[in-house]
Amino acid sequence: MCQVFHSVGAFIAALVVVSFISQTSQNYLSQHLGVLNSKDQRYYEAILNHIQKEKRFDAMLLVKDQKYYDGNLEILYKYHNADIPKLLMAKHQELQYVQHFNSEILTVVILRDIDNCVLLSVAAKILNNMRHSRILLLALTYPPGNAQLGEEILAICEKYKKTNVILSIYDAGLINSTKSGDVYYMLKPYPFYHWQLRNLPTQDHQQNDFKLFPRHWLDMGNQTLLTYPDQFPPNSLVFADNQGQLQIAGNIGHLVKLFAQHFHAHLEMYQPLELGNTKHFKVIAKMVEAGLMDIPMSLNAGSLQSWQNMSDAIEVNELRVMVPLARQLTMGEVFADLLLNGYFFALILMGSLILSALHAFIDYLFEGIWHCLDSIINCHVLPGVLGQAFYAPLRLKYLQGLRIFYCFISLAGLYAATRFSSEVNSHLALPPHHQEIKTYQDLGHTSVKIILEPSDVALLHKWINKNRNIVSFAHSMEQFLSLRQNLNTSYGYFILTDIWNIYDRRQQYFQRKVFHTPPGLVLEQMLMWGINLQQNSPYKEPLNHLIHIVHDAGLLQAWQAQTYRDMCRLQQVPLHDPNPQKRSRILKVEDFLWLWILVACGWGLSCMVLLMELLLDVGLKKRKTKETRKMFLR
Repeated sequence: MCQVFHSVGAFIAALVVVSFISQTSQNYLSQHLGVLNSKDQRYYEAILNHIQKEKRFDAMLLVKDQKYYDGNLEILYKYHNADIPKLLMAKHQELQYVQHFNSEILTVVILRDIDNCVLLSVAAKILNNMRHSRILLLALTYPPGNAQLGEEILAICEKYKKTNVILSIYDAGLINSTKSGDVYYMLKPYPFYHWQLRNLPTQDHQQNDFKLFPRHWLDMGNQTLLTYPDQFPPNSLVFADNQGQLQIAGNIGHLVKLFAQHFHAHLEMYQPLELGNTKHFKVIAKMVEAGLMDIPMSLNAGSLQSWQNMSDAIEVNELRVMVPLARQLTMGEVFADLLLNGYFFALILMGSLILSALHAFIDYLFEGIWHCLDSIINCHVLPGVLGQAFYAPLRLKYLQGLRIFYCFISLAGLYAATRFSSEVNSHLALPPHHQEIKTYQDLGHTSVKIILEPSDVALLHKWINKNRNIVSFAHSMEQFLSLRQNLNTSYGYFILTDIWNIYDRRQQYFQRKVFHTPPGLVLEQMLMWGINLQQNSPYKEPLNHLIHIVHDAGLLQAWQAQTYRDMCRLQQVPLHDPNPQKRSRILKVEDFLWLWILVACGWGLSCMVLLMELLLDVGLKKRKTKETRKMFLR
């Protein structure tokens, strides 16, 4: 029993000691950290209100040491609870915020000492692909008094490409001792990372123009940007001017140069510029991913996975197949088309057979004459059907109905002769064309093949496997561009609508267009093209800002017109009409090749029939002689 009382007494004594220590600690913290609890809360609430006024944020990310708590920072958790949700993260916690929540977020990182700088790295990983978000750092150590802390924060910000960071000092004594008002440090990322001490405005009229998070990229302070053109028109062109200096033109070349000029940056080639050093856009994209370039003079179609590392869409176009238009028939092909016309021969054959059968039937019905051969080929009918003069028998004046029948033969011959004559005249005056290529099936029936450059083979391997019979491969990109620029009609080419518009515009000055892009040969109906950037690039936000200005001002259309003129001047589009107007000429012997063939076939067939008749007559005579001898011997 005594042991029980001793235990209860000891437990009560322990509670008293713990309560005393807790009260003492609370009083100590209140004296040293929370003396100005209400004033500090109003101070940070004013900062949050100013940030919200500059640009609305829809959520707050709070990153701090899990064991640390301070009542003076309670305003961070209670700020607009009904409207702004809070996400609390600690060390060793991972999350890709942009994949789950709205991107307009304010991040608050609480740093007690230099060991807590790892929390800034945690926040950077959480803000992956949205490093431009605003970050408020609350430090309990004054950076000028601890240079190592300031340098550590700068190093982390530069490593993770953070640009919108302000540092507030959570030290009531320092804040109150500042004569010019409350102070804070703002990160200046251009032209190099450094801190800038700034004062919070003390008067209302100063708050209108004051910004806690200004757009630093409006003036990059001659920041060096690495770039390189792909020299793939119309994106970028490289040419030598009158002084022999290499100049860059093209739609994207003008855009990147305008970016550097507008935001006060300095462009530098990642390697010496070479005329004719064409690079595929996928090669440029790999170089950007490797960190060799900041903003390339090239476009990339991207994908759903990689579009986060690209600018906003600059161009939206189609991937088409450019195939040659059907050429005109030669004179030899014109006569072949006329003489081997199945419709014409069927008309002659059917008319001759029907009228010959009717003529034989009339002879048998009124004259009692029947010749089997006349029911198939009649010497009076066939010349009339062909539009020639024919012999009418003497009995025509006794049979009035036969006259009408011969009138029908004359009309049939007139129709056939008139149709053939009109087709000959029209074909000779304006020769028709071969059948146009409109689908992949049509390509399979022609000698034209689609030629691909080596870098596109990997991108189009699925399509190539389905259409290997109509695909050819170029040895190099230079060969591909040379064939396409010279409008070589032996091949078809994959082409985007931006460069096709240039070729089509040039063809308007030709006697007749050479290529076309039929609707049945469209591979991709919508491709979005942007500039490939490094992961978490700090230039993405200013580049997107400039792209929208360019679209609104119509600069892209002006650059396209200028690029067309530059390509014509550099002879990167055909200057001479590949189909000049042909003068009329005298027909030659070889033009009548099929006519001679038909005449030869007719002569040959006539000789064969004659020989067969002679052989048949000889056989009949021998048979008749044998029968006569047998009768005589009897």
